[in-house]
Amino acid sequence: MEKRGRFSSQEKVQILLESFSKETSVTDICKKYGLHPNIYYQWKKELFENAESIFSDKRSKVGEKKAQEKIKKLEEMLIFTKKSRQYSRKRYHQI
Repeated sequence: MEKRGRFSSQEKVQILLESFSKETSVTDICKKYGLHPNIYYQWKKELFENAESIFSDKRSKVGEKKAQEKIKKLEEMLIFTKKSRQYSRKRYHQI
């Protein structure tokens, strides 16, 4: 890693995980990676602010998929009902 520069998202996560898992101070972690503590705390804040979306996206995608399946079934039922009514009307008028 460069002493000063851009960190990839993977590197940021690695640094944050290292600081969470070890009993190393933030100061030591920042010195090790040539990182200003303000940047570290900014990354940590972003992580926790966006953590909810990680879990909610999965649930909403599952819910969205189920909703799309339900819509498709309802549309098929509607088409079937319309065709049945049209057929019934034709049969009624033929009598």
